Amino acid sequence: MLTPLLTPENVAAFLGIPVKGVHALCRGGKLDFIRVNGKERRFTQEMVERYIHDQTVRNMKPVDKNNKQTLPCPPKGGAKSSGVIRAQLKEEMRSW
Repeated sequence: MLTPLLTPENVAAFLGIPVKGVHALCRGGKLDFIRVNGKERRFTQEMVERYIHDQTVRNMKPVDKNNKQTLPCPPKGGAKSSGVIRAQLKEEMRSW
């Protein structure tokens, strides 16, 4: 027995997204579809379920908000240190 085909509007309502979002998922290759004619797309329930299964996130690690590691960065006062380097270069050039 054939299953009824769903329209983009049906899929959008089911997923809770705009119809444009359904078309974007199709263009991006994330949601399979059946092309009925030049522009019309239809979907089976299995296609929508497969999309939902593929997008399901499992075993996500919890975010540790108490871990406040700082990222390595250059020392503060970069302009001052570059002035020191310029002065050293000038002295070297004078000695030539």
